[in-house]
Amino acid sequence: GVQVSFSVRGYTGVILYTDKASDKVFCYLVKSSSEWLSTLILCIKEYGPGANPRSIKPRYLMTDFASEVHSKEFTKFIQDNDIRLDNSAPYKHAQNPVERKIQTISNMMRATLIYNLAPIRYWCYG
Repeated sequence: GVQVSFSVRGYTGVILYTDKASDKVFCYLVKSSSEWLSTLILCIKEYGPGANPRSIKPRYLMTDFASEVHSKEFTKFIQDNDIRLDNSAPYKHAQNPVERKIQTISNMMRATLIYNLAPIRYWCYG
């Protein structure tokens, strides 16, 4: 999911990918929500079978029905790589386990920023 917040470097959000088997979370800072495809390709390149021989290619992608994943370019990539796209129902966050991870990570970031008395310019990352 994409969370909107403005940073000193121009980032407006973060896209999270989660490996369901290992529960590992991959975070990518983005400047616009249209960066879904480029971050997915980067994630597969960095952590997929090309980078780790024990890794397998993604088989399905679950989203919160974001309009960005329904573009022609994204759909073509999904089809070319035999990835099944699953969408949770609109406004039903409980159907997508990543939504809870987003909430947990955000809470941990804010607590860390408060505890360390971080300057206000870093709060956009939390």
